Amino acid sequence: MACVLLKQSLVYLGPLKKKKKKKKKKKKKKKKKKKKKKKKKKKKKKKKKKKKKKKKKKKKKKKKKKKKKNHDAVIQPTKPW
Repeated sequence: MACVLLKQSLVYLGPLKKKKKKKKKKKKKKKKKKKKKKKKKKKKKKKKKKKKKKKKKKKKKKKKKKKKKNHDAVIQPTKPW
């Protein structure tokens, strides 16, 4: 019933004028100013000079020549008895 009444009431109002939609003005967003960061001056580090290590000369060991054992020799007794 409610909707029927509504329809009737609309008839009495006459032709409905379409309301012009007001265009909403877009608000311009204020751009935030970025604060410029002050650059810190970097202190230059002094490079330490590396001391060159003197290489120690390795003494070459003289290889002792191994005396070849004479296997052909006759085994002599150590104690002569």
